[in-house]
Amino acid sequence: WDRWRGGLENSRTRLNLSGHLFDRDLTYLFQPGFGWLDPNAISNSPLLRIGARYWDAWVKYRISDEWSAKLGVFMLPFSRESLVSDSRQLAVDRTLLDYRTGLGRSQGIQFTWHRDNMRIFMSTSNGGLTLRGNQAGSTNPTPPWAALGQDTDWSGTLRAEFLMKGNWNQFNQFTSPPGSEQAEMFGVAIHSQNEERLGTGSTKVDALGITADYSLNLDGASFFTSGTFHNIKNFTSSTQNTDMIAYVIQGSKYISETTELFVRYSAGGVIQDTFGGANIQILTSGANWYIEGQQFKITSDLGWNFGELQGIFANQMLGWRGSPNRNAEWVFRTQLQVEF
Repeated sequence: WDRWRGGLENSRTRLNLSGHLFDRDLTYLFQPGFGWLDPNAISNSPLLRIGARYWDAWVKYRISDEWSAKLGVFMLPFSRESLVSDSRQLAVDRTLLDYRTGLGRSQGIQFTWHRDNMRIFMSTSNGGLTLRGNQAGSTNPTPPWAALGQDTDWSGTLRAEFLMKGNWNQFNQFTSPPGSEQAEMFGVAIHSQNEERLGTGSTKVDALGITADYSLNLDGASFFTSGTFHNIKNFTSSTQNTDMIAYVIQGSKYISETTELFVRYSAGGVIQDTFGGANIQILTSGANWYIEGQQFKITSDLGWNFGELQGIFANQMLGWRGSPNRNAEWVFRTQLQVEF
């Protein structure tokens, strides 16, 4: 194939419709627009292209001061990278590994319990799309899916977050602008899902994963790190047991009121040699120019993979094409973000 490839694209164009219905205890979010139909890089997807779609679409009801319930399509409460909005990342996008070890969006119901310094998210859904345990997602990677479609027998996700300093709103983004107070948070999550059988005697994909993360915001600087592990049964027809790992270390520092430098290191992959081993080692560095805060900003970054990138991790939306048996694939990106 071509050694060099470049171009222009609108990765995400969406309209955010949100508010409350009847009273302020019942809220909603609906996000139609255009974007990659398969952002989680499912191999051989028939929808590996940009088209009309929507992202989150849910209604949430506040049951009491401590409890709320959400129903619809939403990001499963697993990795913090996934839970921070696309528009509030430090780099142009999340790490390559989060698009496989994060769970992506699904449809289901989520209960949230929160107090001043702790909150817990409990979700049951159609399962994580990125773990290949949802057959409906292999033919249509954009939820919603039909209730009687081939997905999971059951799926559950549990995440707990502990606020040690600051306030929760500070962790809706990865940056920490000058003048911010110190904030500190620790999170841990577990996910398990069990796929429906495809037919008599067929194998099914079962998965169990755990992740933990630590976030620190300072006056004009931020730090984030996380680690994730998944064990997947029958990830492919020829592999009965697959172990997948990912870890991230990320930091940023403002050099002026509107300019921020950042660096991020992510590594991992599938441990087994069948998939080439856990050889992904991507160092990403870049800068944000906040012309009008998050509403109007320019982000540029350069990512360099010191290891090999197997085909199952290739992601066209992120620019990573896969480079088995070769090192030193690199990607340069610049993004303009406008919100109004």
